[in-house]
Amino acid sequence: MKKIFIIFLLLFTFSQASLISKNYNNAIGVRGLFDGGITYKQFVDNTKAFEVILSGGDKWFGLTGFYQWHNKTHAKQLEWYYGAGVHAVFIEDHKHTPWDRNTDTDLVLGVDGILGIEYSFREVPIVVSADWNPTLNLIGDSGLWLSRGSVSIRYYW
Repeated sequence: MKKIFIIFLLLFTFSQASLISKNYNNAIGVRGLFDGGITYKQFVDNTKAFEVILSGGDKWFGLTGFYQWHNKTHAKQLEWYYGAGVHAVFIEDHKHTPWDRNTDTDLVLGVDGILGIEYSFREVPIVVSADWNPTLNLIGDSGLWLSRGSVSIRYYW
């Protein structure tokens, strides 16, 4: 129940901001590959956006937040972006999770980078993105994870 409350609180907070974006203002969807979950992105102006990713598994729940800078390409709907953020992972049981190796803590905190590309379709309100997300855990399962990356599909408005 707490997870659902956090999701709705974040979406409500982000939806109250005044937004201007060339391709879209808000987008929500799913994220897959390395760490699947729910992704929500909101632009604060033409080139800057916030993204929140809620991920989880059977015995863990993660929250990642990014601040991103978007850059246009020659194709109007295609953008590349980069950014930085933080993450928190709450772990109930370490067995069969990505954090079962080095720690017995219930909390993992760290910093993230992101580099990606996205395409927003004109015909349907869908945006597709692919990104690389290197992560440095500072508390908990400390270490650098360079192999993180995902593909996201979002509905935009």
